[in-house]
Amino acid sequence: MDRRLVLFHCNLFDVFDEGKGVKKDEYDFVSVNPDRFLKTNEPFVLADQASQVFYTNDNSYKGWQVVTKTQPRDSYEIVEQMDDDIVELGSPSQKKRKRTNEEKYIFMN
Repeated sequence: MDRRLVLFHCNLFDVFDEGKGVKKDEYDFVSVNPDRFLKTNEPFVLADQASQVFYTNDNSYKGWQVVTKTQPRDSYEIVEQMDDDIVELGSPSQKKRKRTNEEKYIFMN
């Protein structure tokens, strides 16, 4: 059995120091100070703990960058539903799915 673990080596922004390391504006845009990194001895994250983001210059705060989360190309959100989510309405042709709060999201590449 071939087992693999994907890790990313990261420089983490200091998002714990609000105002100096991270800011959120009235439109919920998040900006980070690219000069402030978190001092940590744990620079690795698991691949499923990471999200793809882009950084663009923030016109409101000079020297800061706005974080833009994106959906990676060739990656789709698929709702996985269980068979017990199907409600019988009388005949086999009248099956209907009911919404539950237990939907799971899986990402496929």
